[in-house]
Amino acid sequence: MAISLGGQDVSRGLETGFAAFDRLIGGLLPGTLTVVAGRTPVGKTALALSMIANVAINADQPKPVGVFTLEMSAEQMVWRLLHLLAEVDMRRKTRSGNLTRSDEAALKAAASSLASSPVYIDDREPLALDELQRRARCMRDTHRIELLVIDYFQLIRSSLHAAPLSKQLDGRGLAAGLHALAKELDIPLLVLAHLCRPRLENRLDPPRLSDLHDAAPLVSYARTVALLRRKEEECSGEGKEIESRRRVELIIAKHEPGLTGSVPLTLHPGSGKFETDPAPV
Repeated sequence: MAISLGGQDVSRGLETGFAAFDRLIGGLLPGTLTVVAGRTPVGKTALALSMIANVAINADQPKPVGVFTLEMSAEQMVWRLLHLLAEVDMRRKTRSGNLTRSDEAALKAAASSLASSPVYIDDREPLALDELQRRARCMRDTHRIELLVIDYFQLIRSSLHAAPLSKQLDGRGLAAGLHALAKELDIPLLVLAHLCRPRLENRLDPPRLSDLHDAAPLVSYARTVALLRRKEEECSGEGKEIESRRRVELIIAKHEPGLTGSVPLTLHPGSGKFETDPAPV
């Protein structure tokens, strides 16, 4: 299936559940890399988890999703997914000392949905490129995954005995390896990456591709690169300690058909759920 944008036909790939983003990039196409990058507090993992939930749990026809989590444990990721699905504030128990009955019922229902969903999480470490490729093939063969998510690029090692990428700076080989893996498995790869914090701290303008720094080789191999920016950072720093919602801009900085733009999103920091922001950015 194809859609026409500006007179240009764009193949439709796997939908992420964020309609404006899917329309702009044509979905996540098999055999391609999509990169989502941002600073640590902006919510790139939360966005990926929302996409995973949309694809594998909330969709009319759920698709199997494989996840390599290199930063947090599988238990932590499941905990975050449960609160996202239940729309229960993860901070509530800490602040009030307990959950309400409705919170507990929502989390129980979320646990049931997640337990029966085709989400497969691998948190084993350390993870070298060749081992990641082997495990991804196993996920594809065993679970028929249709999307692979990697959180995050800078923690992949080029080999079992090598230092992490942030120290070794051999990202081109890793990026090429991930691109080859996407083509071999014929599924989309969604790869998260950190933006370089020092390059952004004294700037008010939007992040750009050069801010990927040690993940820059991904740009050459990615079909789409999206950069997250928290809107409040333009004028008010990191914002309030406790927030109910946070406006975020998803900037499409690279898209191979040439279509770029931005997508307004809302993050609910308590539950970690992203949704489309109806207000213009």
